[in-house]
Amino acid sequence: MPPGLTRRIAAQGTEARYAIDKPLAAGGMGAVLAIEDHDFHRAAAMKVIHAKFTANPEALERFLAEAQVTAQLEHPNIVPIHDLGVMEDGTLYFTMKLIEGQSVGALIKTLKAGDAAALKRWTIEEKILTFLKVLDGVGFANAKGVVHRDIKPDNIMLGLHGEVLVVDWGIAKVIGQADGGSVKSAQREVASVRDQDGLSMTMEGAAMGTIFYMPPEQAAGRLDEIDARSDVYALGATLYELLSLKRTLEGNSLPDLIGKITTGNIIGLDKSMPTLHPDLVAVVHRAMALDRANRYATCAEFADDLRRYLAGRAVLARTRNLI
Repeated sequence: MPPGLTRRIAAQGTEARYAIDKPLAAGGMGAVLAIEDHDFHRAAAMKVIHAKFTANPEALERFLAEAQVTAQLEHPNIVPIHDLGVMEDGTLYFTMKLIEGQSVGALIKTLKAGDAAALKRWTIEEKILTFLKVLDGVGFANAKGVVHRDIKPDNIMLGLHGEVLVVDWGIAKVIGQADGGSVKSAQREVASVRDQDGLSMTMEGAAMGTIFYMPPEQAAGRLDEIDARSDVYALGATLYELLSLKRTLEGNSLPDLIGKITTGNIIGLDKSMPTLHPDLVAVVHRAMALDRANRYATCAEFADDLRRYLAGRAVLARTRNLI
C-alpha cells in the first residue's frame, strides 16, 4: 500500500471527498478499504493498488481495466462501481458498494466449524438457491464477452439483506464477441483499456487464478481455450465445496495440483459427500468435466439443470458420467 495512504489510514484522514476508515482486505495487487463518501453521505469501499505496482504499466493497466470492466457489468449480482480516480500522490483507486456480510468462503469455514445456527439455515436447497444468483451474475458477464477467470468462494459475497454479489474481476478476460452469435450482436460489448494498444493483461502462458477452482485449460496455460465454460468449471468447483465443505482435490505441491487438474484426477463429489443425491452429484460433475465440450456451455444451462433438480425432475447431467 502506498506509504502516504497508510499514514492517512492511521490518521483517519481524507482523500478529497472520501474519509478513509480502515483496511478491509488485501490481495496480490491491491487493498480494499472502508471509506465514508462525504458527497453522498454513505459508507463505501475503495480499492487501491499496492505501492510496489505503481510504476508497473501492466499492473496499472490491469487495475484500471478491472474498474472499467466491472463498471460496465451492471447486474444485481455483480458488485457496482461508483467512482474511479487518482489520488494526490498518483495512486489509482476506484470505489464501489460496501458489502456488509461475509464471503461464501467465510460461510464454508463457519459451517465446517459446526455452527448450529448456520447448519440449520444453510440447507442444500438454500445453498442452491443462493448459487443460482451467482450463476445469473456470471452468466450475464459471459454473455457480454467477459470471463471472470477467478471464481472461488472468497469472491462471492453474501450481504446482510440477501444480496449475492460476485466481486474481484481483476483478472477477467474480455473476449472479442459476446456469447450467442447474432442473437447477442445488438448488445454493446464490454470495452476496456485492454481493447486498445496497451500491454496485454495476461502474461503469455501464465495461468492466473486460484488453483483449487481452476479449469484444466487455464491450469495448463492454454489461454486461447478460455471461455465461458472455464467459468462454468470454476463455478462447479465452488458449488462442490459449498455442498460438501471439502475441496475437489488434494496435493502436496503446486505441480502436483496442476497435474491432477489437467488430467481430471479430482475427488468425486459422491466420495466427498456420499449422502448427496446422485442427480446433484451429476450436475456438479458435468460442470467440472475435464473436456470443456462436455461441460454446460453456459451458466444458464448449469442453472437450468439445478432448477430441474430442485423441482424433482430428471437432470440432463445424468445422461452420462463425465468425471
